[in-house]
Amino acid sequence: MGLPEQALQFYTKAAGADNYAWLNISRLYVKGNKMKEALEACDKFIEVNPSAYAYKEKADLLLRVGSFGEALGWAEKAVEEDEESFYGWAVKMKACLREQYLRCLRKLIVISPEEPTYWWRCAKTLYEIGRKDVALEFLEWVLKLDSRDYKAVHLKGVIFKEGERFEEALGCFIEAAKGYNSDPSLAEQALTLCYLGRSEEAMGMVWMSTDTEDTNVNVGLVYLWNGRFKKAAERFSECMKIAPGNEWAKLGKAFILDFRGDGYTAEGLIGECSQEKVDWFKRRLTQSYTNEKVGNLFKEWVCPRPALQVSLDSHSAKQNNQPTNIYNISLTIISILILFYLITHFYLFGLSFPFLSYKTESLI
Repeated sequence: MGLPEQALQFYTKAAGADNYAWLNISRLYVKGNKMKEALEACDKFIEVNPSAYAYKEKADLLLRVGSFGEALGWAEKAVEEDEESFYGWAVKMKACLREQYLRCLRKLIVISPEEPTYWWRCAKTLYEIGRKDVALEFLEWVLKLDSRDYKAVHLKGVIFKEGERFEEALGCFIEAAKGYNSDPSLAEQALTLCYLGRSEEAMGMVWMSTDTEDTNVNVGLVYLWNGRFKKAAERFSECMKIAPGNEWAKLGKAFILDFRGDGYTAEGLIGECSQEKVDWFKRRLTQSYTNEKVGNLFKEWVCPRPALQVSLDSHSAKQNNQPTNIYNISLTIISILILFYLITHFYLFGLSFPFLSYKTESLI
């Protein structure tokens, strides 16, 4: 049974006592692309917790399924409840702008269906509001009209990656790297290799040096996956110079700060990120680590994978010029055998150890 099913069972049992359980259930359904069930769970969340926050969540879900009018209504309800609701205003703004923008794009597609630009813009907008399945359909149309539109291939790979369809994502990034601004696609390719457990291949690709937001954060995540915290922190810092609000960089920095014992700062960074990204990060990246490799905030989310862990330990041993675990175990066994031989040898010749005699007498 996978982690989402276990979590769903846990939150369903907790729904009577925890007002936020229905919100967590709704978000789990969103991950599984079950929007009808997500909306139903959100309605139950509103029943037990009628608040600006709950109304904003409903508006956001409606925005994802393209119900802009309803989304706008719930966003307005959120800001009526709390005039200072930042996310309420943000969702309201998106509902207004996206509805008009998509309406215009669809009209342009009807007028000029052979122009791939409008299909691409529609796909990108649909992806941004969370309608990834529909975005994929529009991307297919883009590629039918222009098979060498590498930015469309790249976005297709991103959607596959976020849906945890890693083999398909890897194929897209390899194809996209042939033409479209290859550095971002190469960085995504390296990160996807990590998710597939092919970390050594990924490390061979992190030579990309362009200072773009996406490249810096993805290479930083590759370093983090491989336990190279110093290199990862440098990349996340560079990313945040370009885009201070990048949530992947914030989560990467939080992971490192938590590991170094600064849980307070780490918790602040995590609080600035969307729940969707936090859940993804914890579910994917922490699979590489054991409890000893992470800080307190991430410990409960760790799902050890022995093959990756052996690779990580081996990499760290080489990097620090330390002996491997097998070597240490061998030394311990040899030491025990030598000690056993010496004790046996001394007793055979009628000798004894003063400290052994002392301990025996004291026990008697």
